[in-house]
Amino acid sequence: MLRTLSLFALALVPISLASQNPPQPPPIHVTTHLVQIGIIVRDGHGPVSNLTKDDFAVFDRGKPQTISVFSAESTATPPQPALPPPLPPATFSDLPQVNSPAVRSITVVLLDNLNTLSGNGHEGYETSPWWMEDLALANAKAHLIEFICTLDPKDRVAIYGLSDTLHVLSDFTSDRDRLLPF
Repeated sequence: MLRTLSLFALALVPISLASQNPPQPPPIHVTTHLVQIGIIVRDGHGPVSNLTKDDFAVFDRGKPQTISVFSAESTATPPQPALPPPLPPATFSDLPQVNSPAVRSITVVLLDNLNTLSGNGHEGYETSPWWMEDLALANAKAHLIEFICTLDPKDRVAIYGLSDTLHVLSDFTSDRDRLLPF
């Protein structure tokens, strides 16, 4: 009988230890999402400006929500900086000029006849057929013509040539006819 009581007592030990540590509730996982709301505010005179997040109230299913991120955008045109005066003759710049249309891209093409092909430096240890230079020039010209034909009217391209000096073959323009006869 003593043996049965001691087994019963040993069986109660884990039960009593479990009752001392109450079960932990499962962890709570919370997820939030940023909801972006675009608003255009107008009154009888047009767009309203200088609004802050305190000027708005957002409700979700009737419950007020906190506005944690707020930004105001305006369609008003910012003041334009003064443009530089017209450039003197034979002076070139990639800055926009007065009364010129908006520029999308500005590209300078340099045809380097000083450091490429026959002047590339490996003639001493590498030989290539004479026609390879002509093929390379024809390939470069074909790619340049293809590039010029895909220009947008807002793109500006200038073509320069480099031999013993730098030559302006075509100043910045989007006129394909001026660029193609280089």
